[in-house]
Amino acid sequence: MKTFSLTIFLIVLGLGLQACSFRSTQLDLFMRVLDDSSDEIPVEDLAWTLLWSGDTYTLYPVFSNDGTVANFVNSEGTIVIAFDSEFWQVLAVQGLLPDEQNIQISQNGSSWEFADENGTVSTHRCEEFDFVLLAGSTIWTQDCTEASGADYMNEKRVNPDNEIVLMRFMVHPDYPMITLTPDRLTF
Repeated sequence: MKTFSLTIFLIVLGLGLQACSFRSTQLDLFMRVLDDSSDEIPVEDLAWTLLWSGDTYTLYPVFSNDGTVANFVNSEGTIVIAFDSEFWQVLAVQGLLPDEQNIQISQNGSSWEFADENGTVSTHRCEEFDFVLLAGSTIWTQDCTEASGADYMNEKRVNPDNEIVLMRFMVHPDYPMITLTPDRLTF
């Protein structure tokens, strides 16, 4: 049963990864697994690390059918980070913040609204993503300003092989930013 569940997980993952705008070594691994007749699936090679508030969590990507939204989920399914690759933004956070607070993030023009079950928590103004090239890597940044006037920067880094190596996003104005990095870039 475990092998069947892992196989379904990897098929959903593969469908989404093929639609991403960036090449990913996770896709390369997935395609290699499909070509292998072995029953063992190296799921740990698909893992990403979530750093938040001094804690480290292992998450696995699961993509929607259209490939735009990737849910990064821990193995227990208690933490979910939804990322929209079309808008380059975290859209929701579940199971991470204290007191079981879940956050939904939505765009309205250049404003981003952060809301929980009780309504709007904060509204931020964000510029479009811009990029710089540094030693062959592309660093995409988005300058944002909280309603209080505090500034921060969302970030996405892509290495010379066009692989995402880091994503850093604000998910709630009262808590630190989250950072997601793939555990393995070469296989």
